[in-house]
Amino acid sequence: MQQSIGFLGFGTMSSAIARGLIGSGYPSAKLAWYNPSERMERQAAELGMPKRAPSAEYLIAENDIIFLGMKPQQAPMSLLPLQGAFREGQVVVSMLAGLRIADLAQQLPDGVALVRIMPNTPVALGKGVVGVVLGDKLQPNQRAALRPVLECLGETLLIDEERMDALTSVSGSGPAFVFRLIEAFEHAAKEQGFEAEEARMMVRQTFAGALELLEDQGGDAAALRRAVTSKAGMTEAGLRVLDQSDPNGLMSRVLQATARRGDSLAKGVDTLDLRQAAAALVRRAQPACRQAAELSDEQKTRAIGAMADALENAKAHILHHNLEDMSAGALSGLSDALMDRLLLDSERLAAVITDLRAVAVLPDPVGRVLDERRIEDGLLLRKVAVPIGVVAVIYESRPNVTVDAAGLCLRSGNAVILRGGKEARQTSMALVDAMRAGLQSGGFDANLVQLVSIQDRSFVGELLKHEEGIQLVVPRGGPGLIRAVSAQSRIPVVKHDKGLCSVYIHAAADIGMARRIVLNAKVQRPGVCNAIENLLIDAEIAATVLPLIGNDLSAHGVELRACPQALPFLPGALPARAADWDEEYLDLVLALKVVSGLDEAISFTQEHSSQHSDAIVTGDEFAARRYLSEVDSAAVYHNASTRFTDGKCFALGAEVGISTNRLHARGPMGLAELCTYKYQIFGDGQVRG
Repeated sequence: MQQSIGFLGFGTMSSAIARGLIGSGYPSAKLAWYNPSERMERQAAELGMPKRAPSAEYLIAENDIIFLGMKPQQAPMSLLPLQGAFREGQVVVSMLAGLRIADLAQQLPDGVALVRIMPNTPVALGKGVVGVVLGDKLQPNQRAALRPVLECLGETLLIDEERMDALTSVSGSGPAFVFRLIEAFEHAAKEQGFEAEEARMMVRQTFAGALELLEDQGGDAAALRRAVTSKAGMTEAGLRVLDQSDPNGLMSRVLQATARRGDSLAKGVDTLDLRQAAAALVRRAQPACRQAAELSDEQKTRAIGAMADALENAKAHILHHNLEDMSAGALSGLSDALMDRLLLDSERLAAVITDLRAVAVLPDPVGRVLDERRIEDGLLLRKVAVPIGVVAVIYESRPNVTVDAAGLCLRSGNAVILRGGKEARQTSMALVDAMRAGLQSGGFDANLVQLVSIQDRSFVGELLKHEEGIQLVVPRGGPGLIRAVSAQSRIPVVKHDKGLCSVYIHAAADIGMARRIVLNAKVQRPGVCNAIENLLIDAEIAATVLPLIGNDLSAHGVELRACPQALPFLPGALPARAADWDEEYLDLVLALKVVSGLDEAISFTQEHSSQHSDAIVTGDEFAARRYLSEVDSAAVYHNASTRFTDGKCFALGAEVGISTNRLHARGPMGLAELCTYKYQIFGDGQVRG
């Protein structure tokens, strides 16, 4: 019986293995994958694989063999929240360069059987080399089950772990070295006067033919080289130059450097450099933070205006870099929803700048008197709003967040450290470079706004250790990001978690109103966190409402996943799985459930909502009051779309995110939520008796 295989981390190597397995006849339905984003959805679909698993926990629970395909430096952060998902007897196959089995075992439950492999990219064609190290807990039956999987990929070589970094340098990284040699050979051929396509054909056919001839003649490269080299001929002249460059020594140095890198990966990529870089970033923020707290209302308005002017002047530069990010995103297989989040065209950039200017003229939140009263012995006590200090905002691929967070933090008297997603790296850098230039030209400290340019996730872990220099962390993104930041941070965290939002159509709803609200909440912009993912319909009106709403949604390309009671009324809908009620699709997909009434609707929402935004559509005031009282979400709506959960719509100007926390900040986090408070006490000589 063929084992089900799950790829936890589905990047270049995982997809190459999947391609090799499928090409060798392994059923694509037996393969599953999970990334925090849908980045590889297109590549997986081309292979005929199922859609991305709903969660990492789901992937682990549903599959026999788990391949670990994240970057080695990400492993501790990724695996820490997942320990409880693995089960005894499960086989975990690590492809993590440099990370030894003993070290990996400390991050997984005791009963898991570990295998360490190092494949190379030709496994996609079934012509790879796979180095294999067997963990001591691997049982004979597990080894037997794993063997046919690895044999689909090419040649396997069972080795001891001491040689794994050396194998990685030869076969794991080897294809890249061959590609570099081909690249150099083609470049030299073009210098000899050949067109690019001519050089490409000649060099690649030469490599392919030479390898085949080598195998045909017995495989001794040195002997065959001597056989094809005429004395004092053209080939010998070229080889003499090549030998002067010491190709043996060069390859030795290349492989030694590669192997050393494997060892550093095991210990954490450039840990010292990352630690120093994080410390330098935090150190630069301190004087900027003090300046921010001392700025007057007029100065903050002027500083934000300078940032907006600089963004206007850099429009062409910013849009150019966004095009680069969009091109890279398309090549890497970002979903349509994520591509929409990433896009920053002229219209959107203009809106971002307009929003920034709007923040500049919002009332200054600093210095507000929140409470004032006389206390014991006639002392006057004031509770006054003050800046938080240095705020770190860690987010994914939405360029507008870069500008919104910078403007809001500055307006509230804070310095900000921004760490955006790699998908928007070029755009974010262009935006921040412009804003820093604007600050500097206005006479302000450019370090009021800093961007983390290092994309290594280990850097985030280093940054989150600086509780003495960063006062608040705001992670904004998918559940993997939120969990990882929360698990590692020594600094208080305000979570901006996923948006599992819903609409409940009550029996007393106005049907026309309900249809408009549902269509807006799902379709208007499906890739944002306040779009709905679940729709609940009262059983009393289901037969009437379901066909109407089903037609509305289908006309806009929405895929429906429905419960058994709803399916008969929705031709073309798919049966809903249990996991669908907890999935943030961020796409034109909607899970739909018929409920028996208000009690079940409230109970279901409490169980499956992420406490972001939920809505009831009803003409029954009593039902509405109960729903708004009992559904414990940051924003609860009566007869309105969840799409209004937004700083601008809430008249906050903008927001740094939507908080699903219960403490400090909840819902759209605007200027007031970026302040804390202190007590100021005024006396005239009082002492306590």
